[in-house]
Amino acid sequence: MTYQPPPPPPNHGPAFPPPPGVPHYGPPIPRRRSKTPWIVGGVVLLALCCGGIGIAALNGDTTTTGNEAAVASSEPTETRQQKEPYVPAPVAETEPPEAAQDDLSPAPPVTVRMPDLVGLNAAVAQDKLERLGWPPEQIELGSQDEMDTFVILPANWTVTKQSEKAGSKVEPGGLIVLTCTKKR
Repeated sequence: MTYQPPPPPPNHGPAFPPPPGVPHYGPPIPRRRSKTPWIVGGVVLLALCCGGIGIAALNGDTTTTGNEAAVASSEPTETRQQKEPYVPAPVAETEPPEAAQDDLSPAPPVTVRMPDLVGLNAAVAQDKLERLGWPPEQIELGSQDEMDTFVILPANWTVTKQSEKAGSKVEPGGLIVLTCTKKR
Protein backbone atom coordinates (compact mmCIF):
# COMPACT_ATOMS: atom_id res chain seq x y z
CA MET A 1 0.00 0.00 0.00
CA THR A 2 1.38 3.43 -0.93
CA TYR A 3 0.94 6.66 0.99
CA GLN A 4 -1.50 9.17 -0.42
CA PRO A 5 -1.83 12.62 1.15
CA PRO A 6 -5.29 13.42 2.46
CA PRO A 7 -7.37 15.65 0.21
CA PRO A 8 -7.67 19.30 1.34
CA PRO A 9 -10.92 20.43 2.90
CA PRO A 10 -13.60 21.39 0.34
CA ASN A 11 -13.52 24.94 -1.10
CA HIS A 12 -10.24 25.74 0.68
CA GLY A 13 -7.63 25.52 -2.04
CA PRO A 14 -4.23 27.19 -1.78
CA ALA A 15 -4.12 30.96 -1.93
CA PHE A 16 -1.75 30.91 -4.90
CA PRO A 17 -1.39 28.34 -7.65
CA PRO A 18 1.32 25.77 -6.95
CA PRO A 19 4.60 26.08 -8.84
CA PRO A 20 4.94 24.05 -12.05
CA GLY A 21 5.53 20.38 -11.51
CA VAL A 22 3.74 20.26 -8.13
CA PRO A 23 0.39 18.48 -8.19
CA HIS A 24 -2.61 20.56 -7.20
CA TYR A 25 -5.29 19.05 -5.02
CA GLY A 26 -8.62 20.73 -4.51
CA PRO A 27 -10.96 22.93 -6.51
CA PRO A 28 -9.55 25.22 -9.19
CA ILE A 29 -8.52 28.67 -8.06
CA PRO A 30 -10.71 31.34 -9.62
CA ARG A 31 -8.74 34.10 -11.29
CA ARG A 32 -9.71 37.69 -10.67
CA ARG A 33 -10.49 39.74 -13.70
CA SER A 34 -8.51 42.90 -13.87
CA LYS A 35 -10.37 46.22 -14.11
CA THR A 36 -7.37 47.90 -15.68
CA PRO A 37 -8.50 47.49 -19.32
CA TRP A 38 -11.82 49.21 -18.55
CA ILE A 39 -10.12 52.08 -16.74
CA VAL A 40 -7.54 52.54 -19.48
CA GLY A 41 -10.26 52.38 -22.14
CA GLY A 42 -12.30 55.04 -20.35
CA VAL A 43 -9.30 57.35 -20.03
CA VAL A 44 -8.42 56.90 -23.71
CA LEU A 45 -12.02 57.61 -24.75
CA LEU A 46 -12.12 60.71 -22.58
CA ALA A 47 -8.81 61.92 -24.00
CA LEU A 48 -10.04 61.42 -27.56
CA CYS A 49 -13.25 63.35 -26.94
CA CYS A 50 -11.60 66.24 -25.10
CA GLY A 51 -8.53 66.18 -27.31
CA GLY A 52 -10.55 67.07 -30.40
CA ILE A 53 -11.94 70.16 -28.68
CA GLY A 54 -8.49 71.15 -27.42
CA ILE A 55 -6.86 70.70 -30.84
CA ALA A 56 -9.59 72.81 -32.47
CA ALA A 57 -9.01 75.55 -29.89
CA LEU A 58 -5.25 75.45 -30.44
CA ASN A 59 -5.71 75.74 -34.21
CA GLY A 60 -7.88 78.83 -33.72
CA ASP A 61 -11.13 77.19 -34.84
CA THR A 62 -13.77 79.29 -33.09
CA THR A 63 -16.81 78.11 -35.01
CA THR A 64 -19.79 77.15 -32.92
CA THR A 65 -22.25 74.41 -33.64
CA GLY A 66 -25.88 73.66 -32.82
CA ASN A 67 -27.54 75.68 -30.07
CA GLU A 68 -24.41 77.70 -29.36
CA ALA A 69 -24.54 79.21 -32.87
CA ALA A 70 -28.20 80.18 -32.45
CA VAL A 71 -27.55 81.82 -29.08
CA ALA A 72 -24.42 83.60 -30.31
CA SER A 73 -26.16 85.04 -33.38
CA SER A 74 -29.27 86.21 -31.49
CA GLU A 75 -27.30 88.36 -29.00
CA PRO A 76 -27.09 92.04 -29.83
CA THR A 77 -23.61 93.36 -30.53
CA GLU A 78 -23.73 95.86 -27.64
CA THR A 79 -23.82 93.10 -25.00
CA ARG A 80 -20.71 91.44 -26.40
CA GLN A 81 -18.58 94.56 -26.04
CA GLN A 82 -16.04 94.65 -23.23
CA LYS A 83 -16.96 96.77 -20.27
CA GLU A 84 -14.59 99.43 -18.99
CA PRO A 85 -12.65 98.51 -15.85
CA TYR A 86 -13.97 99.81 -12.56
CA VAL A 87 -12.22 102.95 -11.33
CA PRO A 88 -13.18 104.15 -7.85
CA ALA A 89 -14.21 107.79 -7.48
CA PRO A 90 -11.65 110.04 -5.80
CA VAL A 91 -12.23 110.56 -2.10
CA ALA A 92 -11.97 114.07 -0.69
CA GLU A 93 -9.53 114.21 2.21
CA THR A 94 -10.77 116.02 5.28
CA GLU A 95 -8.69 117.54 8.05
CA PRO A 96 -9.09 115.88 11.42
CA PRO A 97 -10.46 118.12 14.15
CA GLU A 98 -7.86 119.95 16.26
CA ALA A 99 -8.79 117.97 19.37
CA ALA A 100 -7.94 114.71 17.61
CA GLN A 101 -4.44 116.00 16.76
CA ASP A 102 -3.71 116.49 20.46
CA ASP A 103 -4.49 112.79 21.13
CA LEU A 104 -1.61 111.64 18.90
CA SER A 105 0.87 111.77 21.79
CA PRO A 106 2.23 108.36 22.83
CA ALA A 107 0.10 106.51 25.33
CA PRO A 108 1.66 105.72 28.68
CA PRO A 109 2.91 102.11 28.94
CA VAL A 110 0.44 99.64 30.38
CA THR A 111 1.57 97.89 33.53
CA VAL A 112 0.04 94.90 35.26
CA ARG A 113 0.48 93.54 38.74
CA MET A 114 2.50 90.30 38.62
CA PRO A 115 0.43 87.41 40.03
CA ASP A 116 1.82 84.90 42.51
CA LEU A 117 2.52 81.83 40.37
CA VAL A 118 4.50 79.75 42.90
CA GLY A 119 2.77 76.43 43.60
CA LEU A 120 0.66 76.53 40.44
CA ASN A 121 0.77 74.01 37.64
CA ALA A 122 3.17 75.36 34.98
CA ALA A 123 0.53 75.15 32.24
CA VAL A 124 -1.92 77.16 34.38
CA ALA A 125 0.79 79.73 35.15
CA GLN A 126 1.59 80.10 31.44
CA ASP A 127 -2.10 80.61 30.68
CA LYS A 128 -2.41 83.31 33.37
CA LEU A 129 0.57 85.21 31.95
CA GLU A 130 -0.75 84.96 28.38
CA ARG A 131 -4.12 86.36 29.53
CA LEU A 132 -2.29 89.30 31.12
CA GLY A 133 -0.65 90.10 27.77
CA TRP A 134 2.63 88.17 27.62
CA PRO A 135 3.40 86.55 24.28
CA PRO A 136 4.09 82.79 24.63
CA GLU A 137 7.66 83.17 23.33
CA GLN A 138 8.46 85.52 26.26
CA ILE A 139 7.52 82.92 28.91
CA GLU A 140 10.48 80.66 29.67
CA LEU A 141 10.08 77.47 31.70
CA GLY A 142 13.20 76.17 33.41
CA SER A 143 13.84 73.06 35.51
CA GLN A 144 15.42 72.90 38.94
CA ASP A 145 15.57 69.07 38.87
CA GLU A 146 18.93 67.41 38.26
CA MET A 147 17.44 64.40 36.46
CA ASP A 148 14.89 66.26 34.32
CA THR A 149 16.56 69.26 32.72
CA PHE A 150 13.95 70.25 30.10
CA VAL A 151 10.31 71.21 30.60
CA ILE A 152 8.58 69.50 27.70
CA LEU A 153 5.00 69.11 28.91
CA PRO A 154 4.17 72.00 31.30
CA ALA A 155 1.14 70.17 32.71
CA ASN A 156 3.55 67.75 34.47
CA TRP A 157 5.47 70.53 36.26
CA THR A 158 4.87 72.83 39.27
CA VAL A 159 6.22 76.40 39.51
CA THR A 160 8.69 76.87 42.41
CA LYS A 161 10.16 80.32 41.57
CA GLN A 162 9.35 83.25 39.29
CA SER A 163 11.74 85.89 37.92
CA GLU A 164 9.47 88.84 38.82
CA LYS A 165 8.23 89.19 42.40
CA ALA A 166 4.52 88.65 43.01
CA GLY A 167 2.66 91.96 43.36
CA SER A 168 5.24 94.06 41.46
CA LYS A 169 4.11 96.25 38.54
CA VAL A 170 5.52 94.96 35.25
CA GLU A 171 5.01 95.81 31.58
CA PRO A 172 3.70 92.78 29.64
CA GLY A 173 6.04 91.58 26.94
CA GLY A 174 9.27 91.27 28.92
CA LEU A 175 10.91 87.90 29.52
CA ILE A 176 9.48 85.95 32.46
CA VAL A 177 11.33 82.87 33.72
CA LEU A 178 9.38 80.32 35.73
CA THR A 179 11.50 77.73 37.53
CA CYS A 180 9.66 74.42 37.86
CA THR A 181 9.96 71.00 39.42
CA LYS A 182 8.52 67.80 38.01
CA LYS A 183 5.51 66.23 39.72
CA ARG A 184 6.26 62.86 41.24
